[in-house]
Amino acid sequence: MCRRPILALLPPVLVALLLSGCAGGQSGSESPIGGDPTSPTSGDSAGLAGCAEISREAIDRDTLTPMGFTPRQALNLAVGTDRSMLEFTESDETGLTLTVTDTGEEVELVDVEPADDNPDAGCPDYVLIPVSVQFTTDDGRLDEGFDVKLVAFQPNETSFTQRLDAEALNGSFQYDSVDAASYEQRDLVINAVYDPDGSRGRVSGIGRREDDTQSTLVIANWGDSPAGDAR
Repeated sequence: MCRRPILALLPPVLVALLLSGCAGGQSGSESPIGGDPTSPTSGDSAGLAGCAEISREAIDRDTLTPMGFTPRQALNLAVGTDRSMLEFTESDETGLTLTVTDTGEEVELVDVEPADDNPDAGCPDYVLIPVSVQFTTDDGRLDEGFDVKLVAFQPNETSFTQRLDAEALNGSFQYDSVDAASYEQRDLVINAVYDPDGSRGRVSGIGRREDDTQSTLVIANWGDSPAGDAR
């Protein structure tokens, strides 16, 4: 098992989009580790290209992992309510309330190794922590609740990504307001990163055409730096 630490998130929208989870009424299906980062799906992959999942083990939240931290240390970074300003553009912003609740469901320790065809890949082990999220803007554009798994490689940072069907949102957001092109499927992807200073994140859009090509764009950001920036 590789113990090499990993940076929070890699280039914007790429690794982040691979981490998506799925809730009832939303889109997506299970995704393996790796894959094409421009073609995100749902699941609880950590988006580690060139890696293979070896095993999963259910562990207690207070179990010390081989990586040197307990799941509860990472969980405590995210649990609770965080208030931020969600910036759609320089002149268009609204308050954001982001609430994360521990569901009490099983935490998993995931053992990862380099794939046979990529023996030099960096493949750190990680934990998956089930939580419930409420993502609500003051103006009502987004009012989305979903279950997802926090991904944690280290004690001082954890993250989640959730993909939502843009046609089945609870809020009033209209995809045409950011991209009026015709698509077979339109989704929003919410990526959030938590560290001791709070949360930061990004809302992205993905439009998939009939020929399976797609367009992606950044819709909004919150926090000191957009999720996806290397730190």
